[in-house]
Amino acid sequence: MNVDSRFFAERKWAYKGEGNAHVVLASHDGFVVRLLKNRRDGQISRRSQDAVKYYNIVGPQFIDPSYLPEMRLVTVPKDFFGVVEDVCRKQRPDYRLDTNIAMNATATVMPDVCFVRERSRISEVKKLGNIAQMKDKTIPTFCVEIKPKCGYLPNPASSSEINDIRRRICYFCLLQYTKEKIDRWKNRSQYCPLDLFSLDLDRIKKALSALMYSPQNNFRIFKDGILIYEDDSAYESLDTILHEWFSNSKNSCKNLGATTENFREIIARILVSDQACGTIDINGKQSVNSNCILNQILCAQRLGETDIEDIYPLFLKLEHEMTKSKTVAEAMQQLECFDSASWKYLNVVALAEIENDVEETIRKIQQFLVTASFKDCSLMISVRPNKASISNAIQGRKSSLHYDYSVMLIDLDIKDISRIRKYMKLIKEVSKSYMERAEIPYKVCK
Repeated sequence: MNVDSRFFAERKWAYKGEGNAHVVLASHDGFVVRLLKNRRDGQISRRSQDAVKYYNIVGPQFIDPSYLPEMRLVTVPKDFFGVVEDVCRKQRPDYRLDTNIAMNATATVMPDVCFVRERSRISEVKKLGNIAQMKDKTIPTFCVEIKPKCGYLPNPASSSEINDIRRRICYFCLLQYTKEKIDRWKNRSQYCPLDLFSLDLDRIKKALSALMYSPQNNFRIFKDGILIYEDDSAYESLDTILHEWFSNSKNSCKNLGATTENFREIIARILVSDQACGTIDINGKQSVNSNCILNQILCAQRLGETDIEDIYPLFLKLEHEMTKSKTVAEAMQQLECFDSASWKYLNVVALAEIENDVEETIRKIQQFLVTASFKDCSLMISVRPNKASISNAIQGRKSSLHYDYSVMLIDLDIKDISRIRKYMKLIKEVSKSYMERAEIPYKVCK
């Protein structure tokens, strides 16, 4: 039995969740495996090999590597898919059942970032051995998963009623009216990504409150790796869920209503810190660091700052020309060749230095697709009370309660060039839905 086969056979696996492209299983000892799904058009999603290359080449160009858990490619033994079927049966949500897990030969493995990780342990996935994590069953670890979405307003070149709206209202807020129209969620979310990315602590806490109240697909909470709060959870249950977290603290909240506020304060402080792993004092002074993970993501989202309305005609032109020109077709291939220099230096080569019109167009499309990846990534913020400070509090020593934490960026996935057509269609549909249903005067995101 080879190393990869032993890796799958020797572990107990549980369903963790899924997105549009992957189903995620977690092992009992700190790993997650991401299995590809068949797309709705019947095709298998982009190969795992490409996913690993893309993640390892693109991610570190914009994000401090300490925020990026290591991803490894593994060969999936055929008999493991029987385990997958057993594990996923009755666990997958109904709205995901229209896509099946692909019987693909490869998958990706990462550490389970639902647990607090030490900086020195971040790259242990290479060994496929046990990952050392801060697990103490007497102290629960909570992990918040946030999908931040796009944190700025676009500035399309042309003037139209739709574009006038897009300059004032972010895509996430526009989309809420479409979701309401099709009864996707019970409530319209009051979350605005511009609040989260503002680097203002009060606005960040406002964003977190909105996510807690209406999680949708953008906010989940895990306790010791188990999902306990998601889109269909009752907001009223959150204080009770979190209460035990503060129960051993000298600052423990006698009134349940304060626990959510404390939790929100902790997460906000972590998001504006400049460390992927560390310890935070909930009562200490907290400065907002310009190199925090939120700002790193926002800078990546703004790469090139080319709007979909500008990219779409370029895409159509290339699509037309590649059927006639071998040169254009060959140039287009670099969008799928992640070893090429154009992918390795995304943020270095200025467009003005590219003389060839085709190369310049491809460069713009390439940058646009990268920004789309960062608009759809997730943050995993794992937190647990520091054991030493709990001991001090229990013994009556005067000290503030500290929290150990780690922050990891995940779901940085490739966006196919074919999505450009879909993005353009969605922008029009979402904007029209907003105009049909929104109250006048329209809201403004800022």
